[in-house]
Amino acid sequence: MLKKSLETLAEELQADLDSRVTRRIFAEGRGPNSVDEAYQLQRALRTIRENRGEKVVGFKIGFTSAAIRRRGGGEAIGLSDSVHGYLWGPRESPQWIEDRLSSFRN
Repeated sequence: MLKKSLETLAEELQADLDSRVTRRIFAEGRGPNSVDEAYQLQRALRTIRENRGEKVVGFKIGFTSAAIRRRGGGEAIGLSDSVHGYLWGPRESPQWIEDRLSSFRN
C-alpha cells in the first residue's frame, strides 16, 4: 500500500467505525491484501485515534496456536503466526450515543 492511500483508507475506516456503518473499504474490496498490510492499516488507525486523544490500554491476541489456526480457518487466509490488535480505553461518547441516551432521560 502506498502511504497516502494507506492514510486515506485509515481515515475512511475510522469514519465508518465512528458512524457504526458497514466498513466500506472491506465491502468494496479495497482493504489489505496481506497480514503485513493489515498491520500497516492498524498502525495508521492507531495514529488517528491517538491524535484525537484515545489511549491504547492493552492488546488482544488471536490464533495463538497452530491447532487454533487450523480449526479457526487461519491457515486458509495465510496466517502462520498469532495475530494481535489494540484494545482502546474509554472515550467521549459520539453524538449519536448522546442523542439516543437523551430519549431515556426524564
